[in-house]
Amino acid sequence: MPLTHSFNATVRERAGRDPAFRAALFGRAVAALLDGDLDTARLVLRAYINATIGFEKLAKAAGTPVKSLMRMFGPKGSPTADNLSSVIGVLQKKTGVRLECARPLAPPASRESEIADTAHGVRLRLRNGERVRQER
Repeated sequence: MPLTHSFNATVRERAGRDPAFRAALFGRAVAALLDGDLDTARLVLRAYINATIGFEKLAKAAGTPVKSLMRMFGPKGSPTADNLSSVIGVLQKKTGVRLECARPLAPPASRESEIADTAHGVRLRLRNGERVRQER
């Protein structure tokens, strides 16, 4: 099926009218960065930048050339920690979306979970990621 609308245009329109979407997009980009998934972080940050202030305004506020920023957030980009920190700071100021770090909740003493494959009638019980028993 052919595309009827550009992905960037769709994201830009939704970000313009939906503050929760804008915040979620920015939050997902930073979460991917913190998870060590730089490829996803770059892709989502690029979409966020295009959907909000654009690379020209970002370049002016960050004091970095537009082409450098576009390369940084392109498919082969490799932004430094300094550049990422600067860009995230500018985006927070210019878009009004503020990110906060929160300490994660303490994990339970024993984490037990169950994985069920109903198609094959198998149930696997895991405790702290290790198999405890398998049932049929």
